[in-house]
Amino acid sequence: GVAPKGNKLQIVYAQGRSKKDFERVLSTYKDAVKVEGLAADAVWSQKRRQLSLITEDNLIMHINIDDKSTADSKAKSVVIAQHILDK
Repeated sequence: GVAPKGNKLQIVYAQGRSKKDFERVLSTYKDAVKVEGLAADAVWSQKRRQLSLITEDNLIMHINIDDKSTADSKAKSVVIAQHILDK
């Protein structure tokens, strides 16, 4: 097979048992920047172009955008997360 070409959006969900599960996520980031006002806790990694968050009920979500034409992947990721969390 041939790898798909073009822009990609990947959303991964994992149900955590406690807030400590998100600490493992945070330990893998070298460039984590806190994102205020989104879920119980959220961080952005420019290197990964990924937003990771945990909700009050310990749902962990990662939103990764691979879109070279987008100057602000963080803003797009936050909008996507807000849309999902509002549902």
